[in-house]
Parts: sequence; C-alpha cells; structure tokens
Amino acid sequence: GNETFVGGTTTTAADAETAGHMDVLHGIVNFTGWLGIGRQNGTSVTAPQGLVSTFSLHDGEVTCLDLSLGYAEVPNTIYTMRPELNVYGGVLRVRNDVRLDHTYSWGRFNVNGGTFIAQKFRNSNYYPGSHVEINVSNGGEFRTTEHLALAHHSTAEHPSYARVNVTDGGVLSLKTMYKSSEYAAADVELHFNGGILRSYQSAYEDQIFPDEKIFVGEKGMTVDVSNATYWGLKINAPIVATSGTGGIAVVNDTDSANRWVCFNGGVEVPGGLTVENACVLFAKDVKAAVTVRDDVSTVRATGDVTVDALTFEGNEALLDCAMSGAADAAGV
Repeated sequence: GNETFVGGTTTTAADAETAGHMDVLHGIVNFTGWLGIGRQNGTSVTAPQGLVSTFSLHDGEVTCLDLSLGYAEVPNTIYTMRPELNVYGGVLRVRNDVRLDHTYSWGRFNVNGGTFIAQKFRNSNYYPGSHVEINVSNGGEFRTTEHLALAHHSTAEHPSYARVNVTDGGVLSLKTMYKSSEYAAADVELHFNGGILRSYQSAYEDQIFPDEKIFVGEKGMTVDVSNATYWGLKINAPIVATSGTGGIAVVNDTDSANRWVCFNGGVEVPGGLTVENACVLFAKDVKAAVTVRDDVSTVRATGDVTVDALTFEGNEALLDCAMSGAADAAGV
C-alpha cells in the first residue's frame, strides 16, 4: 500500500543525514497506508549522534493504516534514529499496528493532551533491542483496543526496553498488556504519578501487566474500571511506591456493581488504597491501609493478606464486605 515517511535515508556520507518533521495544526489528514517516522533515518556513520524526526498533531484528526517509529529492514546495520510522535490535541488513530522494530532504535511517544488510539502496539516485534518511552500527561489518553506488547522480543545480547510514564491526569487505556515471558532479558517499567489506568472492555482471561513492578509516585494512581464491560481488570504485577505518600483509588463511575479489579501482585503504597463503587480482590499481600466507601463497594481477600487498617465510610451495608482467607485487618 501507500507509504509516507517523515525522516528517512538520503545519504551515505559521514555525519550528513538529516531529520524530517511534520506538523498537523488542524483539519483532517488520512494516510491510506503506513506512516513511518524516522525509517532507517541515520546510521553510526551518517548520523553518529542520532537524529530526532518528529510527527506532531496539535489539533484535528489524523488516521493511518499502520504506524512505525524507527523501523529498519537491515538488522545488522547500526541505526541511530530517535523518532518521536507528539500529540498535543485532537485524535490520532492507527487502524492496525504500531511497531518499533530495530535493535538500536529508540522511539518516544508524547501524548500531552488529545488522544492516541491504536489496535495493537508492539516494540521489538521482529528484532530484539529496541527501546520505547511512552509519556502520557495533561489529560491526554494513550489507548490500545487489543493489546500493548512491550519489549516483545528481547535477548541477552540485545535486551529490549520499555518505560511508560502516566502523570498529571494522563490516561493509559487498554484491554491487555504484556511482556513475552520467554524473553527474560526484557526490561519494562510502568510509572504512575497522578495518572489513570483505565480498563477498556477487558476480558477475564486476558493477562493484564507483565511480571514487573508498577511504581506509584507522590501524586498517586487511579484505577478506573468504569469501561470494563462484563468483567474487570486483573493486575499481575506488584504495585509499589517510589517516593512521597501517593495512594491508589479504584473508581467505577457507572451504576453497575459488576466492576472489579484484582491485585494479583499485591499492593504496597503509603498513601493507602481507596475503593469507590467497585469490588476489589486481593490475591497477595496488601501492605497498605484500605478505605471502602459507599454501600456497593466490596473487598475480598483470596489469599493471605495483611491490611494495615480497614476503614468503612458510609452506611452499615458496607459491613457486609466479605473477607475470606487469612486476613489481619487492624482498625476494622
């Protein structure tokens, strides 16, 4: 199909390659094929310091069939591209896949307002060793409607890396997120500091999050299960604090009581865990104070759980909250 490149290969001369830039200020732009940012855009010879080609959406609507950052088809060449995609407003929609696929490439997504939507997102899908950073802030939303596969292919020689930062009202909205378990060398980090994790039509059998830690900063983290149609959200990674006293709020903004989140990896945050209009399931230790609000919220312990303090705020119906398994809930 048709391909549009922003930054590519234009020379073989030493230190002579150039970056490309494209800005969409408003209106509607439709790419009928691939949109490639920084495709084979510089090598250790033609751009030894690395080039940052950019595509930026300020307002309006952009649609493409597929999107690539830093893609290259020559696996043994040392490419140095550092492409960036910026969304400051409007909607950027990828109908199929997003890929970052080269051993030495580093791609960055900045969603600082506006919405980025893709069906699938993969870094290191074919070639190991690519790096990706996803930054979501200022009310922006980064959404995948099928899966977000981070550090999908990694080796000891070329480990892949992914870091997701969700801050200051930014929203990470997804159905499934994973790191392939066969690639132990992969490094995945998730950081929330005033950001929101939103379940997007999740399904019970889906694995949500890899076996890595989720870090919560001083501004805390919100887990929104309002859109978790029929089922809920299962988090298999431990959630720990980085600094400050940030906590976790589980919210459900619908009238349905059939919304839940399962903290399979456990929770350890000084700011505590607050549950509003949802059901929370614990499968491992919860070393935090837990506050349950309003009479439709429920907390259940499915394994050995230590809760620093359990507080009910609302009417007496909250006392019907079921606790099973070995639980030490001081302060009830």
